[in-house]
Amino acid sequence: MPDTGFWSLKRLSIPPGPEVLDFARRVGNDRGNGAKGDLEAINKAAPTEHLEASNTCPGLTPMLCLRGKMIFESIAVGPLQCNCYILGCEKTREALVIDPGDEVHLILPLLEKHGLNVKYILSTHAHIDHVGDLEKLKTVTGAKALLHERDLALYQNLPAQASWLGVRTPTMTEIDDFVEEGDRIVFGEHSGDVLFTPGHTPGSLCLHLPAQTDLLFAGDTLFKRSIGRTDLWGGSYEDIIRSIRQKLLMLDENTVVYPGHGPPTKIAEEKQLNPFIRG
Repeated sequence: MPDTGFWSLKRLSIPPGPEVLDFARRVGNDRGNGAKGDLEAINKAAPTEHLEASNTCPGLTPMLCLRGKMIFESIAVGPLQCNCYILGCEKTREALVIDPGDEVHLILPLLEKHGLNVKYILSTHAHIDHVGDLEKLKTVTGAKALLHERDLALYQNLPAQASWLGVRTPTMTEIDDFVEEGDRIVFGEHSGDVLFTPGHTPGSLCLHLPAQTDLLFAGDTLFKRSIGRTDLWGGSYEDIIRSIRQKLLMLDENTVVYPGHGPPTKIAEEKQLNPFIRG
């Protein structure tokens, strides 16, 4: 089974020691400031005059043709390589940032490159690798921080998460709005629908963009050939399987899934090949 990150189900069963985190940092540092995606190659794979997309993580090249003038950037940040996504409206320059888990100094240049004004920051859940630099990005951009209310306690316990991992405690911020199933997040001419998918954490969320040829930003609920681990505080294997089967597998099979760690996949592939949910 592919290694989809520390928070996937089949991962470390004990807190990682300093040597594990040092190794993860070395892996992250090997990419330097990120390997920019080849826009020409992306356009060949997804031909459209309206696509403005680039990608700073080689494994995350967009798999589809974006409809409308939406800007798309992705970058893996932090020692646990959380996928941070930037979605922007080419016309209004309003943007949504998903899971700025760390290394805000790598995220800000991507926003500046496109002249984007961040309207919202969505945290798919409140594990430290997904919210570590939430406060920094919010302070710089003035954006509103969004989270499901059932993960607030987890966010408020960032010091315990940091201690468990042996890393510094991030500066925390106020959550501006709680989002839940059915809410629509609008940025410029684009929008995404919130799906409540508990299991990895009590308040885990996904964001579905049906107008964009069906994009799904899945957080740590669904990975390529794996699912989010459920042995951490508030996790539930029964809940995550129910969330995936009742919410995600009901989407169009061509929906492209961008997970919280690792490469993208498609709903059709996971129905057939994911050992946790197939059959």
